[in-house]
Amino acid sequence: MGEGCYHKNAVTKVVIGVAPAIVTLFMGTTSLYLIYQKRKLSKLREFKQNGGSILLQQLSTRENSNRMTQIFTEEQLKKATNNFDEILIIGSGGFGTVFKGFLENNRIVAIKKSKIVDESQKEQFINEVIVLSQINHRNVVKLLGCCLEREVPLLVYEFVENSTVLNFLQTQKKVNSETWKTRLRIAAEAAGALSYLHSAASVPIIHRDMKTANILLDNSYTAKVSDFGASRLVPLDQTEIATMVQEDHLFDVRQVDMVNEENEKEIIEVAILAARCLRLNGEERPSMKEVAIESDAIRQMEKHPWINRDQNLEETQYLLHESSSTIYEHGKDSCSHQNTGYDSIRDRTLIALDNGR
Repeated sequence: MGEGCYHKNAVTKVVIGVAPAIVTLFMGTTSLYLIYQKRKLSKLREFKQNGGSILLQQLSTRENSNRMTQIFTEEQLKKATNNFDEILIIGSGGFGTVFKGFLENNRIVAIKKSKIVDESQKEQFINEVIVLSQINHRNVVKLLGCCLEREVPLLVYEFVENSTVLNFLQTQKKVNSETWKTRLRIAAEAAGALSYLHSAASVPIIHRDMKTANILLDNSYTAKVSDFGASRLVPLDQTEIATMVQEDHLFDVRQVDMVNEENEKEIIEVAILAARCLRLNGEERPSMKEVAIESDAIRQMEKHPWINRDQNLEETQYLLHESSSTIYEHGKDSCSHQNTGYDSIRDRTLIALDNGR
């Protein structure tokens, strides 16, 4: 009888000791499960609010869209960036921060975290993702896909190894015949990319924030137009006037030491083309297709010795003077700071996008 009571007491003690642990384990597991489900529901809610359902519907109805547009999970991109480690930041600007990321297939990508999201343009955002991800041009940074599981969507682009045209111009200040050829090729490639976006893409795309900081260069110094944060899709059957022009300034970009006997003709032609592009009246500016064609033609000038240098020089001086007067004058007052060489044109410009300017 005594041994039986002792055995029962021992079992009771074990049960009493183990029960709290089991209850704690159960409650902990339940809590983790509930947290997991809450996060899962939150991601699903963000996915839907960011237009995920629209994207899936669009992908199911468009040929090759599933192959061209990839939907990433937040966990994939967190892992790719070591939870968005600041060490991996490769760029930042008014539209967001860009991280270098490493996907599981060892592909290196650029992941952009935007700062804001326009709630009223979710559907347009999704359409832009699909259209931009289907662009396959060697001089346009490839959009690989997006992540919609966050309050602000993430965009995933191909990674361009080298730098930007802005950095290139700042570091390669001394110009010789080789660096001039590189500059001219970069300009022609960028013009060709914009021409493609304006007139050859399935839906015309206007960049609206084109500057040297938004042209990337790979290790071969091939130009890659990037950062479509301010871009707009233009419907084929509509005419659009863009009043939102990014506030930028025109700086004095002349480099006297750039001119030599070998490239003088080419520089004159570039100056003529640049002066035409600076005209405020959109009808008087060349289209990007014309700019691309003329840029390629200038690169071939060594094969065309019949160009009249004196005539071009006279035309260049006239056009540059005309453009400077037009750009730097404000009503009756002319610009008083021509030495610094810049002024804002934000309040004076309406760009006729329907003409591909």
